[in-house]
Amino acid sequence: MIDHRGDNERALAIYEHDLFARSQPMAQLSARNLSRFFGSDAPTSVVDLFRTA
Repeated sequence: MIDHRGDNERALAIYEHDLFARSQPMAQLSARNLSRFFGSDAPTSVVDLFRTA
């Protein structure tokens, strides 16, 4: 934010761009787990997960 004083929108856009890039792997993992635990294959998909762990 300090690099873009007076332009909060620009500072926020840069911050969010970096944030989304850093969080993308965890977001993808969370989406896969959501599908695994609540998708049409559940609970079989969850049992399979625990069998392979």
